This record gives sequence, C-alpha cells and structure tokens, in this order.
Amino acid sequence: MKLTKTQIAALEAVKRGEVFLDSKTGNFYGTSKLMVYELFGMRLIKHDKQNTRAESTMYSLTDAGRAALEEVRK
Repeated sequence: MKLTKTQIAALEAVKRGEVFLDSKTGNFYGTSKLMVYELFGMRLIKHDKQNTRAESTMYSLTDAGRAALEEVRK
C-alpha cells in the first residue's frame, strides 16, 4: 500500500493516542478532519472508545493500519 508522508504521520499519531474528536465542538485534534476521514475510508483506523465524561471519541489502528506502518518502516 502506497502512503504519503502525511498519512504516515497521521497513522503514527493515532498509534500514540493523540488523535481524537471533541464531540462538543466537532473539532479533531492530532490531525486534520480530512485525514481522519481518508484513513477511516481506507480502513486503516477505527473508532476505539468514547469517553462520555470528556465527550470525545478516540481512534485506534486496525490490523491493516498496523501492517501499513510496519511495511513503511522496512
């Protein structure tokens, strides 16, 4: 799978747990909204957990996302 440098950086941010959606404001943190939608459409990331107290949604890597990062690191 061919990934751009921006996609790789976004996947690494997801892996570190830095990407989340603030449900109150609708803002994405850690990367852009378009990048989240693009990676979600490519099935490289998924909704991980929802923190109802903070009203935010976290994202995590799918198996395909982990494999794509491993492929890039080689």
